[in-house]
Amino acid sequence: FDRIKRLGVIPVLQPGFIWELGDNWFRQLGKETCAQLKPFRTLLDNKILMAFSSDRPVVSGAPLLGIHSAVNQKTRTGQDYAPQEKITPEEALRCYTINGAYATFEEKIKGSIEVGKLADLVILAEDLARVKPERIKDIPVVATMVGGEFCYEKK
Repeated sequence: FDRIKRLGVIPVLQPGFIWELGDNWFRQLGKETCAQLKPFRTLLDNKILMAFSSDRPVVSGAPLLGIHSAVNQKTRTGQDYAPQEKITPEEALRCYTINGAYATFEEKIKGSIEVGKLADLVILAEDLARVKPERIKDIPVVATMVGGEFCYEKK
């Protein structure tokens, strides 16, 4: 972690792998090894900026599933993955938004809602920071905006 920090590396991790691939990883790699594969809390505690992605089409591209996985640290069958690496919904959201934009040198045009930025955003039916953590993946998407134009609105 010291070397990552010293070199200014921005790890880009895929939290959705925990939910979608975790059970299989346990069988193939063992729980001890798996506990080290997605060190979200450890990276943040070491003041290392990380970004999240889906690695689609390897797994689902749903960011809410990724946030759910980072927060809950559970596999699809409900097994604990690496509970010591749980992060908050707000931290996970930041990894997908402003940190992701920073990692691709696009923080001046996207990653946050500000005047002059692209206005690529999603409107959720519920506040992901206030729902029960196990419900994050099920929050309905009300609308999606790309470049300031609505491209999806739930009817």
